[in-house]
Amino acid sequence: MTGRRGPGEIAFGLVLLGVLVGLALIAQDHWKQGLSLMGVTLLGAAAARLLLPASRVGLLVVRSRPFDVATLALLGVAILGVTFQVPLPHR
Repeated sequence: MTGRRGPGEIAFGLVLLGVLVGLALIAQDHWKQGLSLMGVTLLGAAAARLLLPASRVGLLVVRSRPFDVATLALLGVAILGVTFQVPLPHR
């Protein structure tokens, strides 16, 4: 192993970073911002899987392109939808 990283690993790393930062925000009681970041990150992953060839998205390739795009987009939209349905508490 030479330690060389391909562009597919970079794309997956960016998605992983977005989700981890979202989880960190949630842990710091900024749940709405954290979940919004996670939802947008998943929508970005769906767009990357749709627009880029499989060799460029690396570990984002799980099944067929339509399945991957639909799953990532559905999860992103679901997270954003639920996030914006919950009202902020009055302080």
